[in-house]
Amino acid sequence: MRTSASREKVGRRYELDLTQPDGRAVGADVWRRRDQSGNSRAAAERNAVAEGVAGRVELADADARDLPFASGSFDVVVSSLAISNIREAGGRAQALREAVRVLRPGGRLRIVDEGADRYAVVLREAGCTGVAVRQLGWRTWYGLPGHHFPLVAAARPAAQPYLPFGAAAAAGARCAA
Repeated sequence: MRTSASREKVGRRYELDLTQPDGRAVGADVWRRRDQSGNSRAAAERNAVAEGVAGRVELADADARDLPFASGSFDVVVSSLAISNIREAGGRAQALREAVRVLRPGGRLRIVDEGADRYAVVLREAGCTGVAVRQLGWRTWYGLPGHHFPLVAAARPAAQPYLPFGAAAAAGARCAA
């Protein structure tokens, strides 16, 4: 997402502060209804119109494992209940590396997902700093009370280029826990 400033609200929905004149958001999805009820490009377009930001929202048909964006394109990457829909652990790891790749240096990443606490290792290996995991509150309960989702937060270092899988460890990169 290209934004001048963002405001995060965890739950079923994320809000971006698109009040900045150059604030923009890009959404990418494979748009499968089996992954999320009501998931469709048309629904996302209707939401952008309803919020009055349709002219500053771009939607892309894209798989998280192979994003069609240049490296360093986004200030913020947000993912909600998406990566866990990739069945294979290797595919989930690839999606995380892609999210880091498209972040600009100094960019921030926020992921809410089933099992997001397991993503921290991959993000550290990809060279991220400030990797932190926390359980979210009751507003993210799913199914039964007490079954809530974790949030993993990370940042791409300001002075470090994206390092492909395993290169961060080989280069001796230090990542904060």
